[in-house]
Amino acid sequence: LVSSYPQLLAQRFALGLLLGANFPVMCAIYIGLFPPAMRAKLTAIGQGSYSVAVIALGYAYGLHSDADSWHLRLLASAIPALLLAPLIPLLVPDDRRLIAWGADDGEAASVPMKHPILELFTPALRRLTLLMFAVVSMNFFGYQAFAGWTTLNLSQERLLSAEAIGGLVTAQFAGALIGCFFWGWCCDRFGRRTGAWGFIAAAFAGYAYLYIAQDIRQLAFAGFAWGFAINASVAWAAWIVELFSDRLRSSAMSIYNWGRIVSMTAPLITGSIAEAAGLQLAMAAAIPAFGIGGLIWLMLPETLNRKR
Repeated sequence: LVSSYPQLLAQRFALGLLLGANFPVMCAIYIGLFPPAMRAKLTAIGQGSYSVAVIALGYAYGLHSDADSWHLRLLASAIPALLLAPLIPLLVPDDRRLIAWGADDGEAASVPMKHPILELFTPALRRLTLLMFAVVSMNFFGYQAFAGWTTLNLSQERLLSAEAIGGLVTAQFAGALIGCFFWGWCCDRFGRRTGAWGFIAAAFAGYAYLYIAQDIRQLAFAGFAWGFAINASVAWAAWIVELFSDRLRSSAMSIYNWGRIVSMTAPLITGSIAEAAGLQLAMAAAIPAFGIGGLIWLMLPETLNRKR
């Protein structure tokens, strides 16, 4: 319905504001209700649903790439929300009446600060908060730098057809879907720090995609590997639940969305690089972002204690 650029900005702002509740609420409520050895795998179910949706969009892009089809896809995106919203009071547990798994009665009954988010920056928690924010920021910047330019790079610089691009997008998110469950299992079995190696692998996969892959088959393999590697991030929900106390979990889970603040700089930075040196170099900004993110990840403490 919007017909001007300011209206589009307002619509996108409202959409982001409302969708910001999804990840923090889902993970803060549900993840805390399950024992540690199940948490990353549970997150994989939620994150994997996103990959399934993008795979479907990849097929849709390959089948109908004309301009008018975007209107139909945008309208279709409203259907799940309209169908599911009325069911929320019936399906989502009331966390005010539940005690999180592993919490003691004293913690559950404790009174939160007037502004719980400020407690994340107290001396006891400041380092954890900032390190987690740094990891998330590197992820969002790297993802935006790489995925944000992918279809343009494939169409304008590699001169591929819409059908080929749709197949490559599908391969990338098929890797992401499988990666969700692989990293969910790894991080529940070997610890939350295991996922750091996924980010380091994503840096190598991004390099292979941009500078080694030559034909469609190689691009599909490298894209699959990149999507597979970046979904090590399924560890974060479980990790945040375990790093922060029960009363701070919803506020702490919002750290995930703080990273989007940094991701807003990615189009400006990579757009300038693309204009000056081409899309390939702009997308290459994702390589150090994921590498640095993996190294910061290793600086955070391990929380999984299977014996306990």
